[in-house]
Amino acid sequence: MPIDLSFLEREMVKSLLEKELEDIRSELHHTQNHEYKDNLKERERVIREVLAKLST
Repeated sequence: MPIDLSFLEREMVKSLLEKELEDIRSELHHTQNHEYKDNLKERERVIREVLAKLST
């Protein structure tokens, strides 16, 4: 399902996702719960995929 975003909207979404990646990296560094860490890694993977799509 394509989403038509303006340049400003695209940049805003990218900025929000990049901020989320920073937060995830911090959480990964501090957590010792393996299940939570796996969930964070999966979230990070999906965010990186979306960012890649937004950059094309």
